[in-house]
Amino acid sequence: MAVYKIVDLDAWADGQIRSKLWLVQELEQIVNDIFFKPVNIWNLAGWYGQTAFLFFIRSHINIEKWRSFDVDPSCEVISESINNVWLIEEWKFKAITADINEINYATPWNYYSPDPDIIINTSCEHMTSTSWFNNIPNEKLVVLQSTNMDHSDHYLKAQSIDEFKEQFPLARYFYADEIEIKYKTWSFKRFMIIGEK
Repeated sequence: MAVYKIVDLDAWADGQIRSKLWLVQELEQIVNDIFFKPVNIWNLAGWYGQTAFLFFIRSHINIEKWRSFDVDPSCEVISESINNVWLIEEWKFKAITADINEINYATPWNYYSPDPDIIINTSCEHMTSTSWFNNIPNEKLVVLQSTNMDHSDHYLKAQSIDEFKEQFPLARYFYADEIEIKYKTWSFKRFMIIGEK
């Protein structure tokens, strides 16, 4: 008898995928002008690895290793199934169950990875503090997304791109913008900043 995990289908909702595609398209415009080697990407609060999947299938960025961190252990199994093609390529993709507030950037080998070149968090509104951000070393390229959507587990939501930049200040910005995702009866905004911490 097969055993199936209960998967949160919201991971593939229109707004989720549209905002991640936006990230992929904008970061592709920046990365190859900054890095002249394969890049190592750490995706904090990576959920089911949808962002990694979108990057891998487009193949516009040369990725050496992708590490997806999430505190929920069920995410590890599901994201490695979704990204299995790259998991079996000597762990080009690897999911890790971990609290992102406790990641030790001084010991990247603990996560079977070289030092990260890019750090992504598309779930900033779900964070209860900025500890995870404060722990990121300076001069790292970071990609952050948030929303103004009201939800019971949105703790650090922003109301504008300027407020989002105040929550997570960077030393240098390569990109900062917002998009509105509209439906028939409601809408919300997604904010994104890409820059050097």
